[in-house]
Amino acid sequence: MRITRRTSGGRGEYEISEPTAEGLTPTELVGKRLVLDLDGSWRIDTGTTLTAQGGKRRLRRLKGTPVQLHRQIAAALLLPHPVRADEPLGRGAPVAKQNQYAIENVELSRVQFFDPDLAVLHVREIYLRNRSYEAEELGVHVRVGEIRHLWDEAQNFPDEISALLREHRDLVSSGYPIPENAEKLIFELQKTVSQMSSDLGIVYYDGTTDVLKPLLEAERTAAVPPEPPVSVEEVDPEEVEIRRRTLKQWKRWSNARGSASAKFRQAVRRAYNSTCVMCGLHLPATRYNPVPGVDAAHILPWAEYDLDDISNGLCLCRLHHWAFDEGLVVMTYEGSTYYVRIPDEIQAGLRDEVRLFSLDELLRYVGPIPDTRLPHQRAHRPRPQFLEELNRVS
Repeated sequence: MRITRRTSGGRGEYEISEPTAEGLTPTELVGKRLVLDLDGSWRIDTGTTLTAQGGKRRLRRLKGTPVQLHRQIAAALLLPHPVRADEPLGRGAPVAKQNQYAIENVELSRVQFFDPDLAVLHVREIYLRNRSYEAEELGVHVRVGEIRHLWDEAQNFPDEISALLREHRDLVSSGYPIPENAEKLIFELQKTVSQMSSDLGIVYYDGTTDVLKPLLEAERTAAVPPEPPVSVEEVDPEEVEIRRRTLKQWKRWSNARGSASAKFRQAVRRAYNSTCVMCGLHLPATRYNPVPGVDAAHILPWAEYDLDDISNGLCLCRLHHWAFDEGLVVMTYEGSTYYVRIPDEIQAGLRDEVRLFSLDELLRYVGPIPDTRLPHQRAHRPRPQFLEELNRVS
């Protein structure tokens, strides 16, 4: 037995077709309120019934049910918004693109009746389609497990994503028909993950396709980060250039940890009010630029330190993040004041090697850092011993 999409008349509707292995026919479901069982413990009262009009068995929403069955399935399973008609179907892979694919079939393993008016439909598999692919298996039971895993790990994501995952769990696991808010939540989650993809360590995500895969990618990267480089302490102190290269490798490694790194960056930007501590540029995310113009840079990315403590971070514009990582500018703590410095040997070397190097642009911001650029909470300000250790090894 299966729930099948039919496109007669162009609009697209869903019906229940074929008998079960036990001989139960779709006719026996007419008038029943339908409940979907996704994995044996996750059931959704769809607020949908099967009608028989003119010999056609069609699924219809009961009064008060906010959205159709196929949209409830998509929202529950973190899929982009689907369509019913053929006309808007897209082409190519991936199949599940926003408003360009359809839930073609929902294959059922069995049907149970618990009272005269209620039928529980146990889902075996779900198939998606577009113009290029007629029946792509979703792998529904694996997907349900992955969604539950993300719910359990929600606290490890940045606050915006964490809140959306928790809200999704509450909306789709209540047992009641899934509301339209859940669809809006999926769209918001897609947009947020796309905006934060670079922070999350996601190679590419455009915000219109399946959001589950990039979320799992970010979570896996955080759980099993790339192997760290050799310790700086293992490099001979006289090998200055090797120590500098090793330090840069550590900084790159610290930014390759998926959701854990994104959570750190979010906290640092918030502490500094999205303002570069070295030049004072205020470049937060807005509706015109969803990606902020400032980064969160680690001071010390060593495993023996708390990598993601705000006091081990600096909020820097793209120019100063690059200059800081390259060792062109340094931050020091002297007395009770933080300073931006460019070491004399760096200045002399740059002037000798590249006469037109825009050193004056960096020199504009050398000097004491105003207190207003630093976090209000003193515990969040750069830890002096971290700056001292960084300047010692580099």
